[in-house]
Amino acid sequence: MHVDGDLGGGDLSDLAVSALELLQWKEVEGAAALVAPLHTLLSALLPRLGSIAAPHGGDAADEDASGDEQEGRAGGAAAAAGSAAAGYASQLALLALRRLAPGGDAAAAVVARGALPEGFDVTLVLAVLAAAPDAALRNAALGLLESLARGAPEAMLGHVLEAMRLIQHSAATTDDSHSQAAAASALAAVVPAWVAAGRDAAELWASLVGALGAVRPHRRLALLATLLRALPQESGLPAALLVMLQRAAADAAAPKPAPKAAPKAATPKRGAKADKGQGREEGAEQLPEGPPEHEWLPELAAALCEQVPAAERLAALSSVLEASAAGQEPQRPLPRLAVIFATSQLKSKPLAAAARAESAAAAAAGAGMGAGADAGAAAAPVLAGCLSVMQQALLHLQLLHPTGGAEDDDDELLTLDERAGEADSAAALASPLQQQQPPKLSKKQRSVNAATRGLYGLLAALRDLMDPTEFLRALLEISDHPSEERRHCGRLRCSRPARRSRVSAPRGWAMRWRR
Repeated sequence: MHVDGDLGGGDLSDLAVSALELLQWKEVEGAAALVAPLHTLLSALLPRLGSIAAPHGGDAADEDASGDEQEGRAGGAAAAAGSAAAGYASQLALLALRRLAPGGDAAAAVVARGALPEGFDVTLVLAVLAAAPDAALRNAALGLLESLARGAPEAMLGHVLEAMRLIQHSAATTDDSHSQAAAASALAAVVPAWVAAGRDAAELWASLVGALGAVRPHRRLALLATLLRALPQESGLPAALLVMLQRAAADAAAPKPAPKAAPKAATPKRGAKADKGQGREEGAEQLPEGPPEHEWLPELAAALCEQVPAAERLAALSSVLEASAAGQEPQRPLPRLAVIFATSQLKSKPLAAAARAESAAAAAAGAGMGAGADAGAAAAPVLAGCLSVMQQALLHLQLLHPTGGAEDDDDELLTLDERAGEADSAAALASPLQQQQPPKLSKKQRSVNAATRGLYGLLAALRDLMDPTEFLRALLEISDHPSEERRHCGRLRCSRPARRSRVSAPRGWAMRWRR
């Protein structure tokens, strides 16, 4: 099979292309012998790859061009034709290799699954994927990559991150459904090798989430859901939410760049070149800069949560709350964002409906109303998830107020409702000037106050989500737990003295559940 030839007006002979086309449907004896020549052909074509859809020939303006210009344009057209032929031949070679690869067509695969046959080169496939100029060639490379990953996952272990990067680039540069499906299939195929080797799934999530800014908004959730389905439960949603909230918190806390000065107007050009240049400039201006990550990442994380059942979602929220406060104070941006996100999830209608239904089933089972013991067992995951989220919220509160409510400095950490009540009672004694002066609090104190209000909002959402009996039982379970940390955390909430303290709940918080 010759790469160079005089036929067809390009760098590839028609005979070679015909042979590659024949391999797409014809069964060949001794097909294993074709693997090495096909790889050699791909290596030779790699430097000259061009788009299969590249336009050929000149336009009407060629008639007025000089002889030298016409010769130059003719040479450029011939080079474009050769480049397009190389791209088409590469696509055919990739498709033929996919049929021969482990995990390819059962009738044509030359080896069994689990081993990479001699001659197959994952690095070359990734190089073709990186250099592919159009969707057709890129999808063919993705298909071969998927077959190699499914048939020989051990061979993919050293290439997972590079494959993820190229798959994300493909998803960002093409928006048609077929290309997106090819990228999703390849993504799902390369992940098991990473998991089987015991690698950290957070690296995969960080790689994918970091590339979402270049992906069209309506395609982002599908990529996240594909990776979520390919990972085990413990390294799926919890790791994804933590990575997304970390990026959102870091983006929100990052200093905003100064606005760029408007570029100077260029001197107008004339002729066809000016029209083409103006078209490129207008096309560049039409690409809008997307919103910052902290505006759309939490919303995308919420949409990802809807892909899993209620019990799994609650378990993930508890894990995120625990991981967000690890090694840092709860009033820092990440723990506060995690609390806000968890509160919004607890208020979601699907989760509330699932919790109410399972709580009612558990109550019916406990009362012997015919639901049986299976209904109570079915409700256990949701109730256990609520209990776990409650425990993490109370632990956050204890980290904010380690003394458990000291009497000193009470006025510095009052809740918002208490401040409003004291302001009303002292309004008659305060002068207009004093009324206009807000209390002076340090930045840390304001952060602690905001974090405390957020945690009480989280507990209020739990109270509204759970049955009142289950809510009180959960508080008692935490207060009576053998663990000293959990017991002290529960006692901090359940055995509250009547006096005002540093962690007093907002007025009316403990009474609404009784109604």
